[in-house]
Amino acid sequence: MRHFRLIPAVAALMLATALPCAAADAPKTQTLQAEKLELKAESGRGAVSGWLVQAGRKSTFTATAVSVKRLEGGALQVELTDAVLEEVKATAVGAPVKVDGGWRFTMSAEAARTALGKDPASVTLAGDFNNWSPNDAATACRLQDGVWTAVITLQPGKHTYKFVLDGGAKWKEDPSNSEKVDDGFGGSNSVVNVP
Repeated sequence: MRHFRLIPAVAALMLATALPCAAADAPKTQTLQAEKLELKAESGRGAVSGWLVQAGRKSTFTATAVSVKRLEGGALQVELTDAVLEEVKATAVGAPVKVDGGWRFTMSAEAARTALGKDPASVTLAGDFNNWSPNDAATACRLQDGVWTAVITLQPGKHTYKFVLDGGAKWKEDPSNSEKVDDGFGGSNSVVNVP
């Protein structure tokens, strides 16, 4: 039977080479302070996902483990292990724009509130593309991050439209679209040209 004796310098080199591999496999924990947090367990995948708000910015995440502690003043200390975070970009308010699935129409919650005098419970689009129906479920806008948004399919051509607040309590031209035509009732309709 042969015995080998490691020279201390060689042993140190072997240990130094092995340590980065072990460290790379170790879980990485991030500690964040958040204002809001929502968790969702992903069954069968050994992961937890959700979203959190830090300094007014919303991010989604997936992590292998989550630990939450309420701090003095109501803030949350969130520890995420092996997390992947992605900031959620709010929809920009502007004139209609072509996106996957159709054309995106937007109106800020502030503009809707100003037009109606209160926060609307619903916002839809009405135009020549839906026979000016104020309650068309296919053109209903969703409120997310302070923006009412709808994506609808439009045929090529020039289309006129308005936003309809609270089922017809207020009809409002698009404040972000400068292209308008007379609506025949002393106001304006917004215009979108679809190539």
